[in-house]
Amino acid sequence: MKVRILTLDKKKIIIIIILLKLLATSFALMVFDQFSPLVDARLYENEFFLNGYALNTSLRTDIVQGLVRQFNYIFYPIVSHYIFSIISILGIIWYVVSNKFHWAILLIFIFPSSMIWTSVIGKEAIYYLFFSLLIIIWSNYISEKLKARHYLIAVVAILFCLMFRLHYTIAILWLFWAAININKFKNYKMILFCTYSLILILLFVVLFKGMQLNDLLDTNFPDVKWRAYSSIAIEGKASRHSSLGFTDIRDKCINDKLCDWDIMQRILLDKKINSHFITGFIFGIIGPFFNEIINRPVFIPFFIEGVLIILLPFMFLIYFIFTRKVERQNIYYLNYIYGVLPAILLVMIMHAFFGMLNPGSAIRWRVNFELIFYLAPFLIYLNLIEKNK
Repeated sequence: MKVRILTLDKKKIIIIIILLKLLATSFALMVFDQFSPLVDARLYENEFFLNGYALNTSLRTDIVQGLVRQFNYIFYPIVSHYIFSIISILGIIWYVVSNKFHWAILLIFIFPSSMIWTSVIGKEAIYYLFFSLLIIIWSNYISEKLKARHYLIAVVAILFCLMFRLHYTIAILWLFWAAININKFKNYKMILFCTYSLILILLFVVLFKGMQLNDLLDTNFPDVKWRAYSSIAIEGKASRHSSLGFTDIRDKCINDKLCDWDIMQRILLDKKINSHFITGFIFGIIGPFFNEIINRPVFIPFFIEGVLIILLPFMFLIYFIFTRKVERQNIYYLNYIYGVLPAILLVMIMHAFFGMLNPGSAIRWRVNFELIFYLAPFLIYLNLIEKNK
């Protein structure tokens, strides 16, 4: 089947993309906020993190709040949301300007979660920008030599990604590592196998034994499981603490006057979180459970979106293998097999503990890296089309 690249006026396409994002911001603020309050976005809008109410904020929080303060000073506070919304799509706009345009690129704007959470003030909007830039530069690297400005943009983007979401950035770094080895070395399979195995071993040690590792080495690195657990409010409307049995542990400790909660969470809670790793691995991407969409039908669109996102990489793989019958030594196919799919596995592992206790938070944090599930495969697909022509 021949796929036709539409010849469209890029200026009009950019205008359409901007209008879509501005509409998404209006929808998020005027409609979505009524059903699921945009708490963090509103705190940033009201400069909460500059008024002394929040102490010991992180550098990334300070950066977002500093930008909002400047925008609020120049415009009305509500305008800051629209500016962050435009910031998030600058990478996509850059791709449209600098590459041959395919109409299907607009399909990435149909996913409701990314449209909402990158259309208001928040870290997601900034991370989405730099993550998309890195995927686009990675795609260009596979097809052609990069120019000096591409390397500069990539370095800046990586630094910001490391600052805002260090754990998710590992996946995008793997894309580049795989692409470089496939391009430069004949024994790339052995190199990639060894490095990926090492990453997985270190990752599982940090995830499952982080607390014990700190005790052993007398360090104070953040424990991933405890950070994921403590990031979700037990009283939250969509909290799964009760359904997954976490409140049972807390209640037993409260009723036992001799119970030391710090010790309890280190022993019992640690094991409890481990037992639900697979839950977070799958539903950290999909979002709500089946019973949750029955109890709250508002979750249905996000459930469908999550299922589609987790299936897309496999749909592209089936298409490459059986429909287009891509040669196994094709540079794009190799990067898909050894780059994209392993990177997706990495983010699913790293997101598991953060995605198990609240479907809303799972979806929101997934927005940071979900482009690797569909934009990276789609750019591989476009490169294949261009090569076949």
